[in-house]
Amino acid sequence: MLREGTVALRPTARVLTHRRDVSWAGRAIAALLVLLGAFFVTPPRAIAAADVTTPVLNSFSADLSPVTPGQIQTLHYSASDDSGALSQVLFIYSDSLGGQHQIARSGGIPLTGTLTQTIPTTWPNGTSTLDSVYVTDAGGNVAIYRANGSIQKVPTNAVGPTSHTLDLSTANFTVDGSSADVTTPVLNSFSADLSPVTPGQIQTLHYSASDDSGALSQVLFIYSDSLGGQHQIARSGGIPLTGTLTQTIPTTWPNGTSTLDSVYVTDAGGNVAIYRANGSIQKVPTNAVGPTSHTLDLSTANFTVNDGSLHVPAKPDAPSATAGDGSATVSWNPPTNDGGAPIASYTVVSIPDGVTVKTRGTSATVAGLRNGVAYQFTVIASNAVGSSSPSDTSTAVTPLGTLSPGTVTVSGTTKVGSSLSVDPGTWGPGSVALSYQWSRVVGGISTVVAGAKGSTYALSPADAGAQLKVVVTGSESGYTTADRESALTSAVAYGTLVPVTPKVSGSVKVGYTLTATPGAWGPAPVSLTYQWYRVSSAGAVTPISGARSEERRVGKECKSAWR
Repeated sequence: MLREGTVALRPTARVLTHRRDVSWAGRAIAALLVLLGAFFVTPPRAIAAADVTTPVLNSFSADLSPVTPGQIQTLHYSASDDSGALSQVLFIYSDSLGGQHQIARSGGIPLTGTLTQTIPTTWPNGTSTLDSVYVTDAGGNVAIYRANGSIQKVPTNAVGPTSHTLDLSTANFTVDGSSADVTTPVLNSFSADLSPVTPGQIQTLHYSASDDSGALSQVLFIYSDSLGGQHQIARSGGIPLTGTLTQTIPTTWPNGTSTLDSVYVTDAGGNVAIYRANGSIQKVPTNAVGPTSHTLDLSTANFTVNDGSLHVPAKPDAPSATAGDGSATVSWNPPTNDGGAPIASYTVVSIPDGVTVKTRGTSATVAGLRNGVAYQFTVIASNAVGSSSPSDTSTAVTPLGTLSPGTVTVSGTTKVGSSLSVDPGTWGPGSVALSYQWSRVVGGISTVVAGAKGSTYALSPADAGAQLKVVVTGSESGYTTADRESALTSAVAYGTLVPVTPKVSGSVKVGYTLTATPGAWGPAPVSLTYQWYRVSSAGAVTPISGARSEERRVGKECKSAWR
């Protein structure tokens, strides 16, 4: 008879397992006998099935609303579960400032019962919103009822519903009469003592804040080093509103600029104001009273770590400059040696006047210069260690203002013998000197009319068939010369002569000379030609060949003519 839990083996198995020369087959038989012996083990006693079902929350409520700090708030709940009991019920609330609070009951607690909480003075006024209810049974299965109607199960594969129709807001309640501090502290100023600082030296940071509580529980400066790592310099406890923080810079803090990313200021009530470098303020809790932006420049507390291997940059080469209106654009190349630390900025200085511009790039526009004054410029390169010597000066450039030209128009009759006039319009600023130049345009080709530099222009026979235009040039001391051109006129028409009836004098007898007097034709000068005619008594008009001068001798052929 075998006792419970024992194994019976055949003697052969013992003999075979102790012989050194046993064959592979013998060892296999021995192993098989051991396995066969396992079937002689008495089966173990039965184990109860594990609880894999989450509890179900059926109802809940809160007694008081509003409730005053110091009063006891009672929450009621009712659940169901196969185990017949619960190990925990937990109500999680968000207060009016975004902070969270828990009201819980643990241990072997009934499926239906109550939870109580004395509301502390730190619980702020306003609505406390029920976010979720955790119900845990004796087997450790948890059902988390969310306000959005979902149920989260722990473990996730436990048996139970995944949604519900309960309205968690029915257990919200209002806190009234609280004296909780709900205002974040205000950071007023800060600074760093040393830059550069050598590893092993003590860096001292100064801060000044204000808060109704009269004290702070923490001030925390967060820096990013030149390699992207982060470092904290902090002071905690009951600390004054104005004070200092100190940090011995370790050898693990790399060379280069340590950039202040944010400053955390926490008051005695736990309200936190996080000042970011981008000008924003993050509040904790999010709905606490306090500003959401600031104008402080966190970079003023940046500092440089230098173990002695970093130096100021080399002197940049002389820059180049181009003049503008009351300004100049200056450009340059980076220095050949940055001193071991990246160039953080360049400073451009004008000579004269000392107008200064700071930039991160390698060009800058220097504004605020005087028009008509010659300027030169120098450039200074700066890194985390310091600034270079000034560069050599640029060549001189003279800024000039920009004139405001008028609209140029031409008036007059475009006909030979007539005159054209130009209206230059209004030019400015100040008193602008104007000059004129007329041009003749034929077939789209413009030709300057020599000597035509007045505000009026007399159209000559050379202009016939052409179009005219005028360019007005404005000039003033300290300003760039400006030109404005008129529109083209219409084509110039031929002029109209004013004739005079000529007179003939002399004796109309053969052998005598007749003289023609043409009179004053216009507009002058008019070139005249002559042609004498013989008119018969019958009225026939016949030109006299070769008679083309102003005098004509009367010949015999004219004897029968009547004129």
